[in-house]
Amino acid sequence: GLRWSDNDDFEPASTYTSLGWRANRDISDWETDITALSTRIYTDFPYDTSNIPGYGGTYYVDAAAGGSNDGSSWTNAYTDLQDALAAAKGGETINVAAGTYYPTDATDREASFVIKRGIAVYGGYPSGGGVRNVSLNTTTLSGDIDKDGPDGGDAYHVVVGSIGSVLDGCTITAGYADGQWCHQRGAGMLIFGSALETYSPTINDCTFENNNAVEGGAIACYNYATPTISNCTFSSNTATRGGALLLRTGSDATITNSTFQDNSSLDRGGAVFIDYGSSPEFSNCTFDGNTSEGYGGAVYVDDNASQICKTSPAFTNCSFANNSTTGAYGGALFAYNTVTFLTLESCSFGTANTSATAGGNIGLRLMVSVNFSNGDYSNVYDDGTVTYDYSE
Repeated sequence: GLRWSDNDDFEPASTYTSLGWRANRDISDWETDITALSTRIYTDFPYDTSNIPGYGGTYYVDAAAGGSNDGSSWTNAYTDLQDALAAAKGGETINVAAGTYYPTDATDREASFVIKRGIAVYGGYPSGGGVRNVSLNTTTLSGDIDKDGPDGGDAYHVVVGSIGSVLDGCTITAGYADGQWCHQRGAGMLIFGSALETYSPTINDCTFENNNAVEGGAIACYNYATPTISNCTFSSNTATRGGALLLRTGSDATITNSTFQDNSSLDRGGAVFIDYGSSPEFSNCTFDGNTSEGYGGAVYVDDNASQICKTSPAFTNCSFANNSTTGAYGGALFAYNTVTFLTLESCSFGTANTSATAGGNIGLRLMVSVNFSNGDYSNVYDDGTVTYDYSE
């Protein structure tokens, strides 16, 4: 790809994949806007080269490897995952052996494992190579760059995902997003999308644990980010809002067969916080033991005066048990605001969900529209403005 330079010549556009030329666009303004974009480091992905001859290979990473360390085999594996990520192109695969890998050996908190467009990272291999087994061969990506446990010296984001990337079979831990703007979100993984392209990484068979952020302790999906998340565990992550997961500004994620357990928030959404026109779909998920000091012990939904259509999350065959809020409504789930449309189908709510005020299972306020079907939806609080649709 090419872009205009200041002298009206063309030059490579690998750092401008989300913001290309279009009619009536002022080139000088374009250059100025991109240069000033505080998040440009996280959208600096090359074009997909998966169909270019010569690409499509596999790199190997093993912290204990000897050999030439050029990534060409298990014997000669890279010892640093960052080396493989720098070498790989779209359509290529990185296999990672058991061990703990850090985004930097220094103290740069902005360092992250950036999985570029079209690159797949698979953990769970034994050191030296062999049969992949994620349970037996734990591959840990850790933000604990100061090596003293979760604190303000750790990486803001352990992983950053992009279009068509894959993260499979890894444990992501010790991210600490307490900085400014994007550095407040997604301590385990940040997925910052674009209205011009669908940022849809695939995250499978991963564990996110002990990550901390202002919003989205484990994963933050922002600005049309639409990941596919399956067979994952979110455990003991914390945030002010969305202890495990933040879905904001048109982030229509798909989450299946995943467990949210013992996550917590200081404000809203002990496990999940959804707002600003996001319409995620959760299916066959378990929410157990999550807590919030405000609304929504497990899940909080709020349209937040969205300019993006409506906020309409759907939960199918999900179970909610032992979740609690110590300060407000909705021990398991709370939904709020006029253009919020909530769907619950064949979901179960255990008797142990509790609220400090009302709605031990579900709290609903300010003209929320809800569709309940094929489930036992009891212990619900509403303020008298809610619209119900009970389907069979």
